[in-house]
Amino acid sequence: MELTLKIQESTAQIQTPNQQLTIQFLPIFEAVQADVVQLYTDKKGKWHLMTEALPEEMHRCLAIQLQEAEMEIFRRVIANEFFKGEYAIPAHYQKEYQPIVEQITAILRPFAIQFDAKPKRPGQKAQHRFKKEFATIPFYVDDFNSKATIYWQKRNEFRILAGATLMPEAPLNKDGSLGFGARFALTLRQEQADKIKDNVTTEDIILKSVNEVGHFLYFAGTNSWLVLKDENGKTIDEYSVVK
Repeated sequence: MELTLKIQESTAQIQTPNQQLTIQFLPIFEAVQADVVQLYTDKKGKWHLMTEALPEEMHRCLAIQLQEAEMEIFRRVIANEFFKGEYAIPAHYQKEYQPIVEQITAILRPFAIQFDAKPKRPGQKAQHRFKKEFATIPFYVDDFNSKATIYWQKRNEFRILAGATLMPEAPLNKDGSLGFGARFALTLRQEQADKIKDNVTTEDIILKSVNEVGHFLYFAGTNSWLVLKDENGKTIDEYSVVK
């Protein structure tokens, strides 16, 4: 891997040849920046992902910048991969950013920089069970350019309240074609076309599963059991997973 290295008095910068990826070594961060992923070590040398506020102590700092990226999504990918995050990531974003994550790992390895590995999840698909008390709990989606309130009112019946905002454009494959998930989502929307205007639902819509809800609202591509949350951030998965 060929890289460009620039060293100044107290900082260093590594950049890929196409300038897509830039990693900076800094003594300290002066502010939280939305357009970069900011990492720092505590006094014990453990790496952390900076979120909403500057920490009181920073001993080593890294800034990762990726050109033409959805930085909030990329930040969540980094959180999941290195810091035991549990964010739901659409499949097309995961596929796009995974090679970048691997590239970052390879670049930092010679500098003896290693983050916490994310825990391995069991391969068996989780099972979920409906309970009557779930029917009165509103679950919310506010992500992936989509916003909605959903009630799980029966075992195979989910109600999306009128006024839901739908992700406007389906993600495309690299060859410009629609994937199976996108085609399925568009079919769901066509079936409800008389209840949608300008990507906003005008009436309540009934669907059969969390999977259908995710496809209908934001073309899914992620584990929607982790996306639907109550007002306190508890996921519908936490409510219903069979342990």
